[in-house]
Amino acid sequence: MHSRQICATAGPTARGRALDTDRDCHLAMRGIERHSTPPVGMDFAFGFPFGENGGYLQGRTQEPKTIFDLWELIDECSGDDADFGCRRFTSDPRYASLFWKSGRLPEQWIEHKRRTELACATTTGTRPETVYKLIGSKQVGKASITGIRVLQHVRRVRNSDVSFWPFQRPDRSTIAEIYPTLFRMCATNKLAKLRSLEDLNESLGVFDSDRMPRSGRRFSDHETDALISAAGLRCLARKPATWAHPDLTSLQVQREGWIFGVTA
Repeated sequence: MHSRQICATAGPTARGRALDTDRDCHLAMRGIERHSTPPVGMDFAFGFPFGENGGYLQGRTQEPKTIFDLWELIDECSGDDADFGCRRFTSDPRYASLFWKSGRLPEQWIEHKRRTELACATTTGTRPETVYKLIGSKQVGKASITGIRVLQHVRRVRNSDVSFWPFQRPDRSTIAEIYPTLFRMCATNKLAKLRSLEDLNESLGVFDSDRMPRSGRRFSDHETDALISAAGLRCLARKPATWAHPDLTSLQVQREGWIFGVTA
């Protein structure tokens, strides 16, 4: 592969929409089979906030102690939902009131966020949403919970071939959480979507990637997000600071996860 070409193993999915689970499982598996670098990028939250006193899910259960325990709990609770769905989990009487599902902001709802989401907002001016929000065009909860079930499936069937960053050392094919808005902000210093080939190519250049050729077709927002994410993922993976953030070894981050590329 040409050193400036965009790595095709990054397969981000939109945080605000449902996953195409067949496609995303296929992309993840393909990246694993290639044993490739940089990581396979997946655009959804890999975990839930972990409270010092209450643990996961705001203390509604004491069962999961690690991130993989949480993945297993979510998968088992939603196991009868087709296509890695999450309806049973979000409707479970133990957890249902934690989620904002419809209508106006519930009086008792709390916008709990993970440490990485707070760090990303502070250092980049972006605003990653909480996984507890299941309503609105920018909600990430449904895609994240469904995505966690996909990760659990990959872990179950290909555990010896893949690592999940930052919970495991990136010494095999590695799957990492990404946030396309972060890559756009890094490239343009703006939150706006990339809506023209010129803007896209200028942003790709920031990440030392080749320009996309003029083809006469327009790229969708999802496609430009995928392209800039793949370029950013490849570029940032080369930088030691990406892998060396001091929070990465903390117990909280090991329980919650981290957005790839948040470095300050």
